Amino acid sequence: MKPTYDLKLVKELIRNGHYRITLRALSDAQSDFDFDAERILEEILGLKLQELDKTMPSEKMPDLWQDVYKKRVIVHARVQTAYIKLNIVRPSNKETAVVISFHKA
Repeated sequence: MKPTYDLKLVKELIRNGHYRITLRALSDAQSDFDFDAERILEEILGLKLQELDKTMPSEKMPDLWQDVYKKRVIVHARVQTAYIKLNIVRPSNKETAVVISFHKA
């Protein structure tokens, strides 16, 4: 399976500061894993294509696609699986990586 969005581009956008993390993703990552924004980005920068689970249309905007990854993360010396949903938007012709979801799978 191929992602809708090039994972290398997602990572490049994040490294260059062109990203946004939704409040829901931040809140869920904090409550599920005790992760802050920095740790969320660290985990995304470590994603591999093999961790892609699916690509799917947005429920609210069906013309906007989202890539879903499932990644094993270490939380307090235990392995858990994170469900990570990403996309790239282009507001004002400027590409931005968006972390839509980051929670327990």
